[in-house]
Amino acid sequence: MAKPAHWIAPVCYPATLEGSTSGMPDAALTEHIVAQVTSALTRANADHRTLVAVTCVGSMGMHVHEDPRTAQVVARAVCRVHADLALIMAEANDSARVVMDCGMRVAIDICRIFAGPVIAASRSPGD
Repeated sequence: MAKPAHWIAPVCYPATLEGSTSGMPDAALTEHIVAQVTSALTRANADHRTLVAVTCVGSMGMHVHEDPRTAQVVARAVCRVHADLALIMAEANDSARVVMDCGMRVAIDICRIFAGPVIAASRSPGD
């Protein structure tokens, strides 16, 4: 079966922070997101796919949805790697507006609207 040409990269906190209510300091979160998106972009290119968006999963997904400051840090970090990516969000709320103010496109995930938060089962484009 042919692999899809486009790919969405899931990003998350390190496993040691998953489930955390406080997240990470801004500078550490920025570097962590930059590393994940850079890795995803490298893997997508090697697999002849186009990385088109990023989605935050697990606790990070909840923090980005609920906290505009976290959303801003994530958006700026993603833009440092690839300014043309979109950030997939659950709804058009204050966090989504902050992401757009950072110059990123926002895509609303209708599956999350109807089914609740989704945790990505796959963390690599080949899975």
